[in-house]
Amino acid sequence: MSLSFYDEIHLRLLPTEEKLADQNRLYAGLIFYLDDRRLWRLETGYMLQSIWRSGENEQGLKRTNHTLRVTITSDAPFGKK
Repeated sequence: MSLSFYDEIHLRLLPTEEKLADQNRLYAGLIFYLDDRRLWRLETGYMLQSIWRSGENEQGLKRTNHTLRVTITSDAPFGKK
């Protein structure tokens, strides 16, 4: 088992009349390895997503999403060696 943390800041480059920072995603989770070679893993965690000036907002109000994420990821190679 391992821990996973990250913080993503999304920037809006165009159009320039809008705010530069569009949204932020803060994530913390646990990684469970599903095989001995660690090629397959299950990751589950919590993500706090803050969105500024979305289409659902008026006058620059912020929308916040609380999300439970569950992902299955693989680093297994395609094809045979």
